[in-house]
Amino acid sequence: MRPYRAFLAEASSVRPLAVSATGGTAWLGAGDSSTETVSLSDFVAEHAIGDVRLLKLDTDGFDLAIIRGGLDWIAEQRPVLFFEYFEPGLRASGDDGLSTLQALRGVGYDTILYYDNFGRFLCATSLANEAQLRQLYAYIAGGRGGFHYYDVCVFHSQDDDLAAHVVEQEERFFAELAETEDKTPA
Repeated sequence: MRPYRAFLAEASSVRPLAVSATGGTAWLGAGDSSTETVSLSDFVAEHAIGDVRLLKLDTDGFDLAIIRGGLDWIAEQRPVLFFEYFEPGLRASGDDGLSTLQALRGVGYDTILYYDNFGRFLCATSLANEAQLRQLYAYIAGGRGGFHYYDVCVFHSQDDDLAAHVVEQEERFFAELAETEDKTPA
């Protein structure tokens, strides 16, 4: 594995951007510097990256833009996707993420697992269950819920057996954890 330095975005371009950082996180926003961004599809083509089984993103609201910028490559590779569904970042860019989830569904992805901001498994559903996807988004929208982002894991339909196994393991792990916590003296 080799590290690369790049600003991934929905499209390859040069834009006036700047890096901002607070509270242990950093992001690209409007700025004065000419900054080159590259789409995921262009990046993987340039570096001949293939045979990927897991794509992990955590870019505080830009994850879905990066996915859209690599949708053709994602459709071809079908990696398990693990990313942050960060509502403040989505809202700031005028996005709710639902169209991107449906685009993933359109290229064969099906099972989505939701985790809270502490990494606790919440639920698994299908990308075809649009009503539940909207409800889960509404919970975090505008900071009205107990937290403002989910971590999500999305599996291609060809990995339905893997998705079912992961769900089973998560349910078992968190049931055992709850049982252990119940036995711990207060």
